[in-house]
Parts: sequence; C-alpha cells; structure tokens
Amino acid sequence: MFQRINTRLRAGGNASGIAFDFRAGALDPRITFTRASAAWYFNSAGNLTQAATNEPRFDYDPATLHARGLLIEGARTNIALHSRDFTQTAWVKTNITAALNVTGIDGVANSASRLTATASNGTALQTITSASATHVSSFFARRITGTGTVEITQDNGATWTAITLTSAWQRFAIPFATIANPVIGFRLVTSGDVIAVDVAQCEVGTFATSPIITAAAAVTRGVEFASMPIAFGSNFTLFQEFQTTARFAGVSGSINHLVSADDGTFTNRFSIQQRSDPSPLIGLELSIGGVVTGLPKQTLTIGAIQKHIGSYSSGNVAYVANGGSVQTQSGLTLPALTRLFIQNPGSPPAGSVTYVRRIVVYPTNLSNSVLQALTA
Repeated sequence: MFQRINTRLRAGGNASGIAFDFRAGALDPRITFTRASAAWYFNSAGNLTQAATNEPRFDYDPATLHARGLLIEGARTNIALHSRDFTQTAWVKTNITAALNVTGIDGVANSASRLTATASNGTALQTITSASATHVSSFFARRITGTGTVEITQDNGATWTAITLTSAWQRFAIPFATIANPVIGFRLVTSGDVIAVDVAQCEVGTFATSPIITAAAAVTRGVEFASMPIAFGSNFTLFQEFQTTARFAGVSGSINHLVSADDGTFTNRFSIQQRSDPSPLIGLELSIGGVVTGLPKQTLTIGAIQKHIGSYSSGNVAYVANGGSVQTQSGLTLPALTRLFIQNPGSPPAGSVTYVRRIVVYPTNLSNSVLQALTA
C-alpha cells in the first residue's frame, strides 16, 4: 500500500513524497517482489501459513497479533526432516512416545506432535548429516501436563539447554555452534510429563530464521527481494522504519542492504545497510562507480523498532538514526539513480530477519531538524 504525503503535515517540510506502509498488508503493484520458493509467516490470526512462490509475506506477532510489516529474509534451508511429525523414524525415541495429534502453530488439528515421557530422562533425537559449519537449531514447544525440566540439544546431549514452557506456544533456539552432523531434539527429565512440539529446525547460520516446514527432505526458502522504478533526482531523502529481530554476527564485513536507491547495477547506490564488524552495526553507505564511502556506523539494537533516514543534495549527504545526531559528508556526487531496492543480501551474504514497516521517498533534501524529527 502506498500514499502520497506532504512533509508539511508530517514534519514541517514543504515537499510531497510517496509513503509505503507495509503494516497494512498490501504491496503497491509497482513494486516487484521475488522469492523463488514458498515460505511461511504468521497471519493476522496468529497462525502459521504458507505464502506461494513470489508472494510477499506480511507478518504478525503471533502473541500480540500486532502487524510487523513486510518480512524480508535471505535464503535458508531447514535440514531437520519431518519437522512436525515426531512419530517418524527419523526421530529416535528413548523412553518417550510420540503422537501426531496436537493442534499446531498453524491452528490445524493433528498437525503437531505430542511427546510423553514413559521414564525419567526420555529423549527424542534426530541425527542430521551435515558438514562442519555453524549450525543453529530451534523448536516450538508448549507444556501439556507436568512440571519437570524440559531440555533441548543440537550436539546429541553433550550439552542440554533447559527451556521454560507454558501452555502457550513459544519458540526456543539453541545458541549457534560450529558442529558437524548435529543431533537435535528433546529430553524430558520427569517421567509422565507431556509436551507439544512443532517445527523443529536446524539451519546453517548464526540465528534462527522464520519457520520452514519439512517432511522427508530438507526444504530451502529462497532469498527475498523487492524493488520499484523511481527516478531519483539530484535532491532526495530516503526514510525506512523497520525491525530486525535476528542478524548475522561474528564475521567482519558481512553486510546486507536494507533499502537503497541505485541505478539498477549496485555500482552506484545510496544505501541504509546492516554490517557485522563483528557485532551488528547499521549506517549509511554510498557506492559511486564501485568506490564505497560509509558514514560512521552505530550499534544495531536487535528487536527494537528502528527509524533511519538519509538525505542527498548535489553531493552533500546527511544521515540520522532514531532521532540522534546528524552525520554529514560532502563531495559524494551520485549519477542518476533509477530504482528503489528493498533488501540485498550483500557480499558476502549476511542476512537477517527484518520486518519492513514503512518506507518514504521524498523528492527533496530535508533539513537536519526535519530528519531528526522524522526519526525520533
């Protein structure tokens, strides 16, 4: 969804622009969205649902039902098989029985599994063939009966991570670790305890991404892009409000561009980007003929709603994050830019779980005080 706005009404300016509010759950038809696979997201009822190939995902918080916006992610593969059905032989049960008879996180009856401990320290484990790499594993779970300790693992129980269950579905992730052939699953310490489990996920990466449902084979969710042709003039301002709930960390120089104005080649680009150096950072970067200049970056607060804005005027650049101080630089002359681009995994691909809430393009450079007001 888009609307034309006037900055005089919003922030004391005097130039009209175009605003996209992705929390409304619609994509302007001028925006091209691509993802070469199906994918999953939480709908307005809080239930996990599937989006078809090239269908954008407008995600909602499953607990509060608040609209999060357009969900944009990089490519990932869930290498855990039968992610919802623990009755399958891929899951080896010791002192645990499994039944596929629980209403799952999709709201569908008999789509998730019930695990019942028939003796102390019962386990349900799956061995995954995967070369040594950074792996992260996650599970949805809730308690049905009992009060005993419940634990999860991805290293065959060499370490166990205790989780605190309630009667509501929650997602639990094991901190990433470099490991070959992960063995993932649950341990129920107390005999007789019963839990519900759904969407077991094991990925190569440092953070868990949105749920990917599997059966007898691994499933890959493709990288997501969105773009729109816009003729940026010699003066413009680009605003984005977003929330990043997980971000690649630990490898210096890994980047991804959240929103950018470019000439269709990435060689010339005005970009708000995330970077790992090695902790998550964010800032404004310009590429002119492939020569990159970045303004000083700041720490990205994972989970917080962020408002970032960059202004360009005939070689002069200003940037503000979350109502903070104004960063400026001059002598950075861009050629004509012709495209608004949302999400680019960067080089090397870093990726994140990012909800794009709003984007506004102003066809003028706004004053520093207005930049601060818009992001406060």
